[in-house]
Amino acid sequence: MAGAFRWFLDRYVSHVTSQVSKRSEKVRQMQAESGRTHERVVRYEILEADVNRRDIEQRVHIFAVRIGRDGSFTRLPDHTRPDVTVYTDLPTVWGVARGSYTLNFKDGTSRLLQPFTVFDAVRLGKVEWGGTSSTLSELMLFERKVAPEFLASLKLPALPGG
Repeated sequence: MAGAFRWFLDRYVSHVTSQVSKRSEKVRQMQAESGRTHERVVRYEILEADVNRRDIEQRVHIFAVRIGRDGSFTRLPDHTRPDVTVYTDLPTVWGVARGSYTLNFKDGTSRLLQPFTVFDAVRLGKVEWGGTSSTLSELMLFERKVAPEFLASLKLPALPGG
């Protein structure tokens, strides 16, 4: 099953990289307007089960990207030293990709969240990050200014006939 998870994550990271790269001029413009034009390397560590469960052993899939001064978004070798590391889990990535997420409660009940975006994931505590304070403030800028422009890029296109 780990191979299937990695296959999905590789395809999804390629999809997002492609979609954001198509909008690099818009990213560059926002970087210039905000005065935050430093190149940054972001590493994503995606746990297979639950980012909030540090008490269990989980396989971790790692991806690294560079956000360039020119607005580019380029995939790097997985173990490139990052400026910031983002932690999340596979169910959350799948939820953002599909636009819906099933929130399971301890009493056995569940609730479907739809639409489901990266902002919902952050609000639910399903996305965490660590890094330098300047990088973290830039990540927050991305959340407030850039991500709303790119929410559609984070969602996978609908499959034909489904």
